[in-house]
Amino acid sequence: MAGASFVLLSFTNSLPHLWIAYGLSSAGIAALSFVPVTSVLANWFVKKRGIATGIALTGMGFGGMVLAPLTGHIVDSVGWRTGYLSLAVITLVLVIPFCGLLIRRSPQEMGLLPDGLSEDKASQEGDAHGESPAPVVIWTVRDALRTGTFWLIAFSFFMAGIAASGVAQHQVPLLTDKGFSLVLASAALSVMGLMSIVGKLIFGHLVDRVPCRYVVVLSFALQASGISIVLLNSSTVGLWAFVSVFGLGVGGIPALRPLSVAESFGGPSFPVIFGTLTLLTTVGSAIGPIFAGYAFDATGSYNGAFLGFVATFVVAVAAIFFARPPKRRDGAYPLPETVGEYAERR
Repeated sequence: MAGASFVLLSFTNSLPHLWIAYGLSSAGIAALSFVPVTSVLANWFVKKRGIATGIALTGMGFGGMVLAPLTGHIVDSVGWRTGYLSLAVITLVLVIPFCGLLIRRSPQEMGLLPDGLSEDKASQEGDAHGESPAPVVIWTVRDALRTGTFWLIAFSFFMAGIAASGVAQHQVPLLTDKGFSLVLASAALSVMGLMSIVGKLIFGHLVDRVPCRYVVVLSFALQASGISIVLLNSSTVGLWAFVSVFGLGVGGIPALRPLSVAESFGGPSFPVIFGTLTLLTTVGSAIGPIFAGYAFDATGSYNGAFLGFVATFVVAVAAIFFARPPKRRDGAYPLPETVGEYAERR
């Protein structure tokens, strides 16, 4: 879908054509990104799920750092139509073969258990420590939707999405309004992207050691602090402090959102549960840029909108702080699925 949409975009000659092609592109890219990637990682990793997710999602940051200037060079040299065709070739020739050859839905397909253990090795480790396999709760979508935890997580990331997307889309105009050159503001955007990559790794590492909701609180607090810095300090030092602090915090959102769901609602239904939550939180990401634009048109300044984003993060922090992992009321705690059970079910 993504590759086909890029081909269609290269032949765009009307506004309805553009809408249709971008709609197809949005669906295809969404199906390539957070939900499927994190669903596979949730199946493959338990002990190191946080850092594994952080490492995997840095690919999006590095991909943007490589493809954005490359595509810009192609567009500048031979035009935007050829630029879209180049993205189509990259997607169809490189991405699809890698997905087909390398990705497996779960370790059971290869006779393994999560974290790369075989059943014999997992049994030996359990015997050595005098432990039995850790039980897990199997959640369905219906079960998850009946918990307050799901809705607290959804509301928290919904609010954070409003603020994070609003800042991301309007930060260059904000900085130019404060007297910085367009070149410097654009350079700051690149530094923020680099800091977001660092944030994914740091927050993924922390999740393996402390409850996920505390790490989310840190991520949201950093973003609120970054916005406050740029509002209070219009100097060059304030600029770089803003992009560093906010970029570090915002890098945690892509990794922490699936990890928050996996910590509370792991198991076979994780992809559907996380997809449902993503659908709800994405609405917030659409609201933020529109709100900031209207606020600027009404007041002639971004200060009011960005102050609102700080308040939004405060609300998000309060919501996620109380999103403790729930317990199934029926007390069902089945053991993890073995390779044999997986094969029989398939």
